[in-house]
This record gives sequence, structure tokens and C-alpha cells, in this order.
Amino acid sequence: MLFGGLFLQGGTVDAIDLTTPGQAGLNVGGGIASPARLDAMQAMGAKWVRFDLPWADVMSGGSNSYNWAAFDTEIANIISRGMEPLPIIDFTPAWARPSNCTGSDKCGPANASDYGHFAGVVAARYPQIHVFEIWNEENISTFWQPQPNFVAYTAILKAGYTAIKAANPAAQVITGGTAPAISNGTDIGPADFLTGIYNNGGGGYFDGVSVHPYCYGNAACPNFSANWSGWNTQMLDVRNVMVAHGDSAKKIWGTEFGAPTSGNGDNVTEAQQATMVTNGYNLFRSYSWAGPVFIWHKDQDLCTTSSDTECFFGLIRYAGTYKPGRDAFIAISNTGAPTLSDMIATAVSYNPATGTFQSTIKNQGTVATPSGTIIGVGYLVDGVSRTYSDTTIGPLVAGASITVGTNGPTYFIPNGTHTITAWVDDINRFPESDETNNQFSQTITVGDTTPPTLVQVTPVPSVSRNHTPSYTFSSTEAGTISYTGDCSSSTTAATSGNNTITLNTLARGTHSNCSLIVTDAANNPSASLSLNSFIISYASDLNQDRSVNVLDFGLLHNNYGTSNAAGDVNYDGMVDVLDFGVLHTEYGGSV
Repeated sequence: MLFGGLFLQGGTVDAIDLTTPGQAGLNVGGGIASPARLDAMQAMGAKWVRFDLPWADVMSGGSNSYNWAAFDTEIANIISRGMEPLPIIDFTPAWARPSNCTGSDKCGPANASDYGHFAGVVAARYPQIHVFEIWNEENISTFWQPQPNFVAYTAILKAGYTAIKAANPAAQVITGGTAPAISNGTDIGPADFLTGIYNNGGGGYFDGVSVHPYCYGNAACPNFSANWSGWNTQMLDVRNVMVAHGDSAKKIWGTEFGAPTSGNGDNVTEAQQATMVTNGYNLFRSYSWAGPVFIWHKDQDLCTTSSDTECFFGLIRYAGTYKPGRDAFIAISNTGAPTLSDMIATAVSYNPATGTFQSTIKNQGTVATPSGTIIGVGYLVDGVSRTYSDTTIGPLVAGASITVGTNGPTYFIPNGTHTITAWVDDINRFPESDETNNQFSQTITVGDTTPPTLVQVTPVPSVSRNHTPSYTFSSTEAGTISYTGDCSSSTTAATSGNNTITLNTLARGTHSNCSLIVTDAANNPSASLSLNSFIISYASDLNQDRSVNVLDFGLLHNNYGTSNAAGDVNYDGMVDVLDFGVLHTEYGGSV
């Protein structure tokens, strides 16, 4: 055909499931999928088929030339088998390339409007297609030449989105799946690339964000973290960018994921590939922001060149025999929700002598935790992470409990009352059926937190002619005495039991604000003990009636020549002429 036209052969416009997360799909990975290959995908339970619909192929003959035949057939064959087509509108025909990049169809287009026109024609021709992806791995120079450019990409995203929505308002438009790159001056990391799209006004021109969370350089993929990991680092960073720009309602679409079973050294074993199928789908489906597709790359090995990793991503060998991953894919494609373990902590304790923690954890899910995957526990004190355990290796079968300690740094909790928490699988090494129940907390008391109790034993006399009176109190603990108010003393250490203190010299008058506190060795202060209110009178006030008068002369006279304290005005142990001298001086005074 030499024009756009309308093509409905092979299916009608049916409803599409955009709510079930992580529906299983397969990636064609270049070229046209034959009917036999699509039969194999259908037999594996694939719900989606992702394939290139290259602008460079359809319009290779010029700006007014269209050749749809191969894609009409492929799309019809996909739909007739009950699978949903996910075309990638990518790659630039020679006539639409810029002058500085002419030798590859991976060159970004010279004019975004030309790309937008083609995308609109595609959407108009295939109204039975519900979702369109704008380019593929545009963040790396392999697929956007001469080098990635989020300004130029945002321009084609806007043009493509606008044209597709004009042709089919119900269609969904997702960004091109980003490769797991690190920003290095040429390639651009997925989160940085998406930030560039937002910063150039592209936030309103997509319905979902597509990523390729490859992480097969580590056999524990996807249950590990590294800055190069397309999963636990880069995909989660992409999500954070979306939330930061107010796009939390939009989903992330996993449009490529997989691992080769041979190649240049980054490959995994076939058994590990099968485990990655199960773990990858289950983990992706557990996210609240997971989009409706998760595409395995690819259904079948494309070649047998032992040095070429790209040959071996398939779940079926090149010769047509099955890898274990095929059975894993079939199992995962037949369930809409993951069958998962569910780890909880049921107890936590702390040893103050060693600064270590211990917890009991349980798998209350329906299946074992992933084999070979660490079951980590983080330990928090008052909400702050302090240490961890990461030496327990799965599987832990469903229903089983184990006790784990710590192999992270010791942490000595300060004296006092604290909340300790055990957080099992705290860094999300594997998917669970419930990610909200991983913490168990308990309140503990470390050290002596009981303050001394003080009780008055012998008060200061209510009227005292002694300017340095004594006071006796009891304390349940030894400690340091502090004083407030008018009173002080040279005695600053309390013992457990009764304590008699001599107050420093006090002025004549009423003293009602004296108090003391005992603080024990654990720095626990007692409640303040208020001394009784008392009056300091004149030394000659022998009868303590608050005045020096003839009655006091009488007492002194009656005790003259004795050691009776009742007449000893100057406290020298003898009632003598010196006492008469003091009394004479103070005579007539009152308080």
C-alpha cells in the first residue's frame, strides 16, 4: 500500500486490561514474528507481544511511500491468537535523518513533526491497537545516534503523543523503554533521562513510563542493589522522579527484562534464568505502581554464536528445545497475582552487655523464600537504624520460624526507656505478599531508670536560734545532693538511708523555699524534697519566742555556771558571762 489507510483484519477493537499488574508478555526482538513463533508464544500463555514497527521500514521509499504488508500480517496474527500487540514506533528512514547522522536508522529524526505524522498514521491504521511505545532505549547511543538527547526525544514524544491521541483518543502512549545505563557524558541514566523529559515540558505527553530493569550481571537479580542495576536502583529512582513531578498516578511499564544463558560472561545458568522469571514477575507485580505489562526478552534464542550474549535471552533454545525458564514463564503467566512468601518478625530483644540484638522471624506466606537469597533483618532504636543481620540465606519454608542475631556493628543503647524494632527484609531483597507487616517493635528499659525516693525524717525546728541548723532526710539510693532556695550545705553526698546535713549560715527570718534533690549514679534525679518552713531567730532567744526579752535573762540566770544548752547563748558549752554579753547586745530584738 502507498498510503496510511485503515486496517482491521485479524481482530476488532476489544476492551483491554490495564489494571492487572505485570501481565506476562514476550519481546520479538527485531524482525517479523512468524505464525509458528506466535503459536509458541500463545502456548506459553503470553498476554502481550512487543515488537518493532519501524518507521524506517514502512516509509523506506520516501516521505509519501508506505509499505504495511508485513506489519498488517504480524498484527493480525498476534490479535487472532488472543494476544495484545505492543508496537514500538522507532527508527528513522534515510530521508528523515539529520545531516550530522545519516548512516543508521538509529539516528534521531531531523524533524519531530515527521515522526509525529508517522505515529498518527500508525494509530489511525490500527485502531485495534491500544498501546503505543515511543522509541526504544533512547537513553543510550546504541539506539539514539549520534548520542542520546532528551530535548530531541521530548520533541518526538510530544509530536507522537499528540498525533496518536488525535487518531485514537482512547489509545495509551508510553515512553520508550530506557536501558539500565549510568550517566557518563554519552549515555544517560533512566532517572536523569526522565528528569530531562519533565524539564522540557514532556510530563503531559505520556500515559506511562517504560523501563528495562535488566540486572542479570548478578545471579541474585532482581533481589540486589547496585548503581548499575536497572531494577533495585534505577527503576526505583525513576519512580521517585515520577512522584517528585506529581505523576504518582501513572504506572511503570516493564517492557524488557531477561537474562542470557550463554555469551560473554554476564550470562546466568538456565536454572538461574528460571528463578529470575519467577522472582522478577512476582516482585514487579508486588509494586503498587506496577503497570499492566512485564515483557520477557525474548521467547526463543536467536542464534548460537557463543560470544554473542544477544543470542541467548530466549526461554526456548535455538534448536526448539525448552529451557526451565519456559515452564516458569507458563506458571507465572497463568496467575494474575503472585504466590509469595510473607516475612514477619515476632520477637526482638537486646543484650546491653554486648550491644547486640536478636529477633525471631517467620515466613507466614504460602511458599518458601527464594533459594540463595539473604533474609536480612535491620535493627532500629527509636526509629533510627543501628545495625543488621545479613547472614541468613533462604529458602525459609512456609510456616517456619528462625532466630537471628546481628553481624553488623555493635550498638550500646543509652540508659533509659527506648523502642527497639526488628525489620525483616528491610531492603526488599525479595517480593512478599504483604510488604507492610515486616516490623516488630518492643519497649525496653536499659540501665537504672528508678530515681531515689526522699522522705523527711527530722525537720529543722520551726523556730531556731541556731543559724546553722541541722536537717535529716532518708534516701533510697546514694547520690549527689543539690540545693535550691535559701538553703545550702557543704554536704553534697547522700547515702542510702538517713542523712543529716548541717545547713550553711542562714540569716534571721523565715525560710520557706528550701529544697534538695538527690541524683543517683545513673543520672536519675529524685523528686524535689521541700524542707519544712522555719524561722531563724536571735541566738539569745533562749525560749524561742522570736524575741530577746526578760524571760531569756531568766533562763540564762537559772543556768548560769552550768553547761546546760538552755542557757548557752554562744554555743561554747558553758553558760557564763560571755553569754550575758551576747544577750545584752541582742536584747529587745525580735523576728
